[in-house]
Amino acid sequence: MLVSPTDPLVTSALPAYITHDPDNKKISVYTATQDHDGDYIIRVIATLNDGPETKNIDYEYTLTIVSGCPGDVVSLQTAFPDTLYYFGTTTPNNQLDVGSGFTQTDTGCPLTYALVQDGWGGAGDYNADIISGFDVVTGVITVFTTNEAVYDKTSHTFTVTVTSTTSNPVSTVSDTFDLEIKSQCWDVVLTAPSFISTSETFELFATQSIEFNEAVDTTLSGSCGAFTYVLYNVADDSQVDPATYSINTADPTTPLIEATPDVRATWIKTHNFYIVATYDSYESVNSSNNLQLEITEPCLTTVISDTVVFSKMTASVKGPTVEQIFLTHKDSKSELYSTTFGDGTETDICGPRRYQILFTPTLNPDTVITQFVVVDANTMKLTLQTDTFTHAGTYAVQVTVDLQDYSITPKTEALFEVVIDECVPTITPGAVPTPPDYTVLDVAQTISLQAYTQSPGCGYSFSYSAKWIDGVEKDLPAFIVFNSGLEPPTFTVSTST
Repeated sequence: MLVSPTDPLVTSALPAYITHDPDNKKISVYTATQDHDGDYIIRVIATLNDGPETKNIDYEYTLTIVSGCPGDVVSLQTAFPDTLYYFGTTTPNNQLDVGSGFTQTDTGCPLTYALVQDGWGGAGDYNADIISGFDVVTGVITVFTTNEAVYDKTSHTFTVTVTSTTSNPVSTVSDTFDLEIKSQCWDVVLTAPSFISTSETFELFATQSIEFNEAVDTTLSGSCGAFTYVLYNVADDSQVDPATYSINTADPTTPLIEATPDVRATWIKTHNFYIVATYDSYESVNSSNNLQLEITEPCLTTVISDTVVFSKMTASVKGPTVEQIFLTHKDSKSELYSTTFGDGTETDICGPRRYQILFTPTLNPDTVITQFVVVDANTMKLTLQTDTFTHAGTYAVQVTVDLQDYSITPKTEALFEVVIDECVPTITPGAVPTPPDYTVLDVAQTISLQAYTQSPGCGYSFSYSAKWIDGVEKDLPAFIVFNSGLEPPTFTVSTST
């Protein structure tokens, strides 16, 4: 028991930090409380119970508890690790127990913690916009901020110092750590976008709509904003022309690649693309699988879609040219795409047409009809003209049409008839002038005839000859010269006999 130092008759039970073991006859002392230091008078009573009478023997001694804090030494056992803080994180995850790494030789001696932010130039020892609380007794730091505009992806260095306040000499030690602050959106786990079909084929000029699976935020369930997508070439990681290939995210659960390429030199080939997804303005990116996209030439599979009926044509050998004008043959792909990508004409997508003449002559089977039947794809005109008499006859003619620049199956139009007449004109002689009287030894005189005419005008040329008719047909006398090479011909008379 304890004896009062002022009145030996007053006693009390031992305090909890002083224990007595009667069996082992031991008194034990343990306390970490500085207030327990001081002198304690302990009375031990021994009782004899086995004699003729009971006897008590008292023994008193003084127990002195002395504080060890003057000799307390603090040290850093485990450095506090650099720490990452996500905006808006609250208790208990924003509590940093920086005092946990310090030790002291006399546990329980009072410690004081101090916190200083390196480079801080504001009020106090640290930025209160970041550090919302600091316990100087326990060394626990409370971090809290939602100011993402100012502090996102920033790093701050802090020094914490612990002091044993009752040690002599004063024992103190420090530790430094970095606090990184950023949005958790930088560290989300994403499921990459993916192409549903990894192989697609489209014609040039065709509208493309290619669906792919959206990127998914598996960490924060989309709370960081929306995804943006960019299409890249596998070959060199360059971005695919966004003016031609755009990504439609009007429905973010079913994003689409949309395009209508129209430049042959750029797009007609096999392309390999991939998509990169970026989470809002954060650098959380994921790349998709690859898409093989083949763009083909539509004019290789086009079909001549118009039918032109050609009419019978009739001409005469050496006669005027006969013409037949026809409409351009349209083709299916030009009709499909020209109003959107061309100038609206029938040929602006697949280019000019090529026409050929096929025929079956019923006369003169060796005649080459293309010598006198000509089709002009520029003027859309069929012409018939010949100066060759052997071309006369009747022909069954067909026109075939295909493309000049692309190999397709030609279209053959229905037969039509071409007739070439021989052209037999009526010849009308010119009027014969009355010859003047001629005197011997007179000067030479020339008599001009009038030209002969033919109807219809078959284009024949005339040759002339002259005879002297004196009862019978005779050659002209020597003094009369007929100039047949002139048109019209002339007679020249000259004689001295």
